[in-house]
Amino acid sequence: MQAYEFNIQASEKGELLIPLEIQKILQAQRKARMILLVDDDEWNHLPNLVFKAEHADKNAAYDDLPAGEIAKLAEHGGAFDFLADPDEDIYSDEDLKVRYR
Repeated sequence: MQAYEFNIQASEKGELLIPLEIQKILQAQRKARMILLVDDDEWNHLPNLVFKAEHADKNAAYDDLPAGEIAKLAEHGGAFDFLADPDEDIYSDEDLKVRYR
């Protein structure tokens, strides 16, 4: 599969106006897969804004956590437990290229 990148415009009806050189390729190939990327910031952030608005009251309790409490959570929460696994210890002093004192 060959990829082509080009900018397109939509008509007032929302129809995509494909450039002539791409239309010629489509006539020869007949099949294509299209990915549509839209440059509208509001469109890209809309799901986040809706999620934040729906959960704002529930998450307000977490807004002002002291750093010490966050550190305790990181220490005891289990998110870093995988680091105690010997299989994760893949480097040794011999891997160092520069030794700092």
